[in-house]
Amino acid sequence: MAFSDWYEVLDKQVVGGQEVLNVYQVERVDIGQDAQQIFNAFEVSVLPFVVSAQPDTVTHTSVEVRSLDNPFDFFNATPAGNIGLRVGESFSQFYAASIQFNRTRTDMKNGQKRFVAGIEGDSVGGAWDGAFVTLLGLLGGVIVAPWQVGAPPGVDVCRFGILKRICVGTPPPVPCIKYRLPIDDAELEFYLPTSFIVRSQVRSQVSRKQLS
Repeated sequence: MAFSDWYEVLDKQVVGGQEVLNVYQVERVDIGQDAQQIFNAFEVSVLPFVVSAQPDTVTHTSVEVRSLDNPFDFFNATPAGNIGLRVGESFSQFYAASIQFNRTRTDMKNGQKRFVAGIEGDSVGGAWDGAFVTLLGLLGGVIVAPWQVGAPPGVDVCRFGILKRICVGTPPPVPCIKYRLPIDDAELEFYLPTSFIVRSQVRSQVSRKQLS
């Protein structure tokens, strides 16, 4: 696949008055798919499993999808089913659930995603209980599986991937201070994770993207 097949999905959420962001890069399955279809696939295939792990204090305010190559191919809307489904005493928005997406090549790092997720009853002694780990496992599974639209078995639209970032600066500083996404085929390096690890410990959101 070429650089022109890559898209970015920005899932914007609000919790406790704070805006947070989960970002995915995905590769479309064929040239006929566009940003709106990828939005639909995220809304149908992935978002239901995200909100199933989130407290009802979380609202997904918008999902923005854009082609990394074509500035005219983009789509932005508020998804359906955009409120967390877990009812109970919420953690502070500082806490998070973490999933590691295992690398398939040694020159790139494992992927990581942290989600505003869980309620007080989902943890014991600083760790997620078994039932909640199972729930996070379902979420990890749908992220690494092809994102689909339509009734089961559905139509594959795109696949979640990890893009290798490019260090900003010529020559690149060591250690690198800032990274960017690739901009063309020559810079494109990636892998499509097929396995993942749910981190059982309750994590912080220090490394999560936050919106000002």
